Amino acid sequence: MKKKIVTLMLAFIIILSLTACGSKLSDSNTRIAESVVNAVDNYLDGYISVNTAYNTVCSAYESIDKTEDNDTDNMLFSTDVVLIESELGRQQINGSGDIDYIIEKRNDIAKKAGLKKRR
Repeated sequence: MKKKIVTLMLAFIIILSLTACGSKLSDSNTRIAESVVNAVDNYLDGYISVNTAYNTVCSAYESIDKTEDNDTDNMLFSTDVVLIESELGRQQINGSGDIDYIIEKRNDIAKKAGLKKRR
């Protein structure tokens, strides 16, 4: 949990210092992004449970390559995955996860990976 909080704080600092637009994920993180987007979509469409979506996103987070050359974009991606994981966890525990926020973060990940936005 402490590692996730530190990652989140660093990502916000990096966001504030960015001057260029656009992003590019590493190839491995692009595949992980696709898996996260698919898990969120399948959950939102009712094909899988919140538990399955949460477990998939947790596994995806653990698989993120944090050593790639394009460090800033990959760190921001990592932060988006943690935020989705957190909301799915809240949804799993007591149903209080913010679905609109999950969709927003899902769309942020999709944009970084060159995938379609969900409305």
